[in-house]
Amino acid sequence: MAGRAPLGTRQLLLVNLLTDMLPALAVALARSREQKSGEDPLVGGPASALFGSDLGRILAVRGSATALGAAAAWQCGRMTGRARRASTMGLAALVGTQLGQTFMTDWHSPLVLATSVASAATLFAIVETPVVSHFFGCTPLGPMAWSVVGTCSAAATLGAAVAPRLLFPRRAPLAV
Repeated sequence: MAGRAPLGTRQLLLVNLLTDMLPALAVALARSREQKSGEDPLVGGPASALFGSDLGRILAVRGSATALGAAAAWQCGRMTGRARRASTMGLAALVGTQLGQTFMTDWHSPLVLATSVASAATLFAIVETPVVSHFFGCTPLGPMAWSVVGTCSAAATLGAAVAPRLLFPRRAPLAV
């Protein structure tokens, strides 16, 4: 709205690389399990019921949580530093929230855990390595900024897990 996007093209491609490449592939390759009552409908594999209103609710909750987590970190960065720092914080929170939601989708899978941790470590290394960070339009962050990013990501992930139970109490909960 202010005329400049908070994330650049390379940063958006980095989000896709870190969240869609290994973690999403790990979820897709994980063995299907029996879905328990109140558990994420995505756990047992694709289900035809997900292509209706359930899918819309899942997308709305997860999309809103991801956007709020990234926007909160970006706004905190904007108030406490320069635009590049705010952009980096928003990027890190966006990736962190998506990784948190991926992890919560199938936290029983060691492959999902390993790929989520590997993607988070890769993000940290990219942001903290000056030349690489500059290439992606980022700037290295200090401990306080990483704390804000972690808090925003964790709060958004928790919100995505709790929101379906609060917003849709009559239906079986659609946990993250």
